[in-house]
Amino acid sequence: MEHAGISGKKFRAAFVLILVVAVSALFLPVTWPFLKPLLLGALLAGLFRPPYQWVTRRLGDRRSLGAVVTLLILFILVVGPISVFLGVVVQQALNISDQAIPWVRQHLGSASTFNAHDWLVQKFPALADHVPSQEERCRMWARPRRARVRCS
Repeated sequence: MEHAGISGKKFRAAFVLILVVAVSALFLPVTWPFLKPLLLGALLAGLFRPPYQWVTRRLGDRRSLGAVVTLLILFILVVGPISVFLGVVVQQALNISDQAIPWVRQHLGSASTFNAHDWLVQKFPALADHVPSQEERCRMWARPRRARVRCS
């Protein structure tokens, strides 16, 4: 018993087509992490083929030597500017840290003298009864660990 508009062959063809599309849609996300490097490699190989061919012709059609020379040239062209950029970034970071450390010490003092209880009570006086003091927090921390901690 078939419906008037759908034959068995058309139904099977449509079902197979839908199945192929569904499997392909599920297959692509699984393989995408592997396909990205392959696509990038194919793109770079296509982009660098003309320089490779030019270098190979200059070296007397020695393909292996042409590949090595092309890779060295590309390595120098890529790594050179990146290393210069990283050198500038590191130099700037060192300059900033040399300026920032004295400023932090001047404005914040050493970390060992910071008292969170006093700071919170000063900023939010209503919390004075609810915030434990530095010594109480130290004792609460040391008690469950049975640690010998000097709370001062």
